[in-house]
Amino acid sequence: MAHFEAKALPRPETFNFATDVIDYWASKSPGLRAMYWTSRATGESRTLDYNHFSRESHRVATLLRQLGIQAGDRLIIILPRLTAWWEVAIAAIRAGVVLCPCTSLLVDKDIEYRAQLSGATAFIGDETSVGKLLNVRQKCPRLKTILQVGGNAPEGVVSYFDALGKIEQHVHFSREPNKATDPALIYFTSGTSGPPKMVLHNQISYPLAHTSTGKYWLRLKPGKVYWNLAEQGWAKAGWAVFATWNCGAALFVEDDRRPFDPIHLLDTLHKYPITTLCAPPTAYRQLVLQASQNQFRKNPPIALEHCVGAGEPLNGEVIRLWKEMSGIQICDGYGQTETILVCGNLEGNAIKVGSMGKPVPGVHMLVVDDAGREVPADTEGNIALSIGDDTDPPFFGIFEGYIKEDGSVQRPVVSSMAANGTSAKKTLFLTGDRATRDSDGYFWFVGRSDDIINSSGYRIGPYEVESVLKQHTGVVESAVVASPDPERVEVVKAFIVLTEEYARRNQDELRKEIQDFCKRMSAPYKYPRRVQFVEPSFLPKTISGKIMRNRLRAMERARVGSSVAKNTAKMATAAPAETVAVAPANESVKQNGTHSSGRHEEYQYLDLVREILDEGEHRPDRTGTGTYSIFAPRPLKFSLSKNGTPILPLLTTKRVFTRAVIEELLWFIAGSTSSIPLSEAGIKIWDGNGSREFLDSVGLSHREVGDLGPVYGFQWRHFGAEYVDAKTDYTGKGVDQLADVIYKLKHNPYDRRIIMSAWNPADLKKMALPPCHMFAQFYVSYPRSAAKTAGGEQNGEKPKGHLHCQLYQRSCDMGLGVPFNIASYSLLTHMLAHVSDLVPGSLTHVMGDAHVYVDHVEALKTQLEREPREFPELEIAREKGGSIDGWKLEDFVIKGYNPHKTIAMKMSV
Repeated sequence: MAHFEAKALPRPETFNFATDVIDYWASKSPGLRAMYWTSRATGESRTLDYNHFSRESHRVATLLRQLGIQAGDRLIIILPRLTAWWEVAIAAIRAGVVLCPCTSLLVDKDIEYRAQLSGATAFIGDETSVGKLLNVRQKCPRLKTILQVGGNAPEGVVSYFDALGKIEQHVHFSREPNKATDPALIYFTSGTSGPPKMVLHNQISYPLAHTSTGKYWLRLKPGKVYWNLAEQGWAKAGWAVFATWNCGAALFVEDDRRPFDPIHLLDTLHKYPITTLCAPPTAYRQLVLQASQNQFRKNPPIALEHCVGAGEPLNGEVIRLWKEMSGIQICDGYGQTETILVCGNLEGNAIKVGSMGKPVPGVHMLVVDDAGREVPADTEGNIALSIGDDTDPPFFGIFEGYIKEDGSVQRPVVSSMAANGTSAKKTLFLTGDRATRDSDGYFWFVGRSDDIINSSGYRIGPYEVESVLKQHTGVVESAVVASPDPERVEVVKAFIVLTEEYARRNQDELRKEIQDFCKRMSAPYKYPRRVQFVEPSFLPKTISGKIMRNRLRAMERARVGSSVAKNTAKMATAAPAETVAVAPANESVKQNGTHSSGRHEEYQYLDLVREILDEGEHRPDRTGTGTYSIFAPRPLKFSLSKNGTPILPLLTTKRVFTRAVIEELLWFIAGSTSSIPLSEAGIKIWDGNGSREFLDSVGLSHREVGDLGPVYGFQWRHFGAEYVDAKTDYTGKGVDQLADVIYKLKHNPYDRRIIMSAWNPADLKKMALPPCHMFAQFYVSYPRSAAKTAGGEQNGEKPKGHLHCQLYQRSCDMGLGVPFNIASYSLLTHMLAHVSDLVPGSLTHVMGDAHVYVDHVEALKTQLEREPREFPELEIAREKGGSIDGWKLEDFVIKGYNPHKTIAMKMSV
């Protein structure tokens, strides 16, 4: 452990983090705390010392050997924040086994890809991740050993705790020393495009070199407690392990599987002796909101003394607000999955707010041009790391390289002449980021190389513009990307989330105000010529909270690119600025399915799917498939007419089975409860729930096949009637809710009780499936502008009312169910408007448990890549008024439905 005390980090020939660090601290300082562990779900807490991890890693290493897992073998580990993760990680290094950490958010195919690409022979996970693996087990032939932590291990899977229980408590594992260049870790890292790449680290590039991260940036030493929010599958979790334990400090670990909650974080800082916090910018942004400030004053941290930010550059305004709250300056830092921390706001250096600081001792970091030549101060260029030349000692805090499919390892480097023009050459690793370096040696992040905006010869980094925007009091969050332009090649486009107060202001005036503000606060050429005000859910983000600018760029290219190509001359003379505002609740549309904001309404659905994939909680479900789920998301709102023309919101990013939507709705309206007529018409969506096997499984063995019980239509037309079977005639029995709705729409449209419920607790056990879309309320509005519309006052007649429907759905299958339900209740609203002589208004879709089935993930990822098209028009081939009964398929004429092709998804029953 001389390296912890040394000023210059030595490069040893051999190194084993388990023996040279963990065993060292266990021996030198018995009882020295290594981890505070707690579970948010159970409230359990444990304090573990270095001796614990030394002892347990000897035992686990022995177990791995007994299972035939040898040095050099690759072990995939997917666990939540359980102490077993750290015990296995240290044991793998002790045994020379190559550890492949992966996030627990992966789905089956992700695991399959990583297992195949890595050639892993062993896998360890919890019950959930092992279950995912077993779904693709046959496609991973090299995988020989599977261990499960917790739960009942299925056949062919080793129970981790049972097997470990047979290993002696104080067994000693020994083997030949690890060479410094031996492989230790493989991380999968995503680029802006393409599948994840394998990043290979050796025994010192992370395990030893992160000593510098801990000493200089995190300021750790024995007695300090470090909390890093990163999930275990990400490289930042590896940073935490090696930086903390090399320095003899303690990790704080909370097994928290819920979405990020700033109030809970502050309460945790108040409860535990955490001295150092590392959080991404998205977390700090929430920590400086008013509710968080109030909680901070109520329950201040008891030991916090140092804060760092990682993941993306921190905004200066957030840094200022956090310092006002806590008295602590957030220290930004820079590094990658491929490297340790290479640059940061380090102890002893003055901080320049907005800068990412100076290089870590021992790191030679430069800014170079595209030819690899170092550029003068204050000149933008590529961030490069010198990893060995004639004058510098070799830098070893960097990966061995990317593992190719053929097993070879390649680290992309360039050679360059030294800055002084001598014959000495530098070997440089280009990080893919761009920055400037000022005359004092501070580095200033500009952006990813592929995020740079080239406008009229100016190279503009998105972070520069976002930093200025954040200083405006009306801006909550922003994302800046390039937007195609025929005159300037590209212009700056800003997607802006507004505060509630500013969202109510005139959008044109606000756009100009923000643009003028940017011109004042930064070089005028950087101001956003295009501004789009968006909801928070619009901004696509990775699981770790980074804004995915590549998706926004692609969206912008698709939106603007074709018109740029076709209408260059016309657009070149257009006004230099544009704005798109968030549409008010009842605002009309410009195109079918497009708000006057210019944003297609289908993006609401796509944004929600993306949010669930990125942030959803993995949950078991009654079907056994498993879902990713969030609760009570923002409602979806769809317009049902355009200037008097009825519109049907059939999703266009995949084909919706329209005939099934119509036939099922008519089946509901008829009060039918047998799935057989639908099935005979080719509509098979209820076949699974009406099958003999399913009815028997839910205790309805006395029912005939197809008899679903008192489901939707029965409740709509016969609520409260005693259900016998699907063949019984229920005419005149129970409450006809649908008829009541129509009566009120015609005779008392201001009634606040125009309601229809499919949820009847007395009948739930009689149903093959309790209703998912369970409650609808209808509202007739008479907009002030109605007299000026096609449905408005004519010849002195009273303006027609606009019919709106709000649907509540308790269980929302985003892949199959929700697109169907949007179409179905929109169609029902059109029918009710038709028989009640009203104008179709809107559908608001309110959701409870919004979820994506695990086996729908890949299909939905495909759907997310598609651009929405115009919603079709709807023509009803019946006279106005009349009955809601007796409608037929041919009464509906859908015009202009041009969706993308069908995406197959399996229905879970």
